[in-house]
Amino acid sequence: GPYQVIVINGSIPAVPADILNHLANGGRLVTVLSKKGHIRPAVIIRRHADNFVTQTLFDAATPTLSGFEHTAGFEF
Repeated sequence: GPYQVIVINGSIPAVPADILNHLANGGRLVTVLSKKGHIRPAVIIRRHADNFVTQTLFDAATPTLSGFEHTAGFEF
């Protein structure tokens, strides 16, 4: 890195901070945000210094990528 464009070709529950930190200033990341591969929004995330701005592009249905599965947090 730093990269101007990162494309994650599948759905993920959230973009890990480690990946976002590889974006150059003005860089873009495109993916589908979904916890279980349901129809969810494809998004573009733009980096402006230390700020990340997310814009919804369109609805998409893609499988969740291996290694990006949602891990359960604290539950009662």
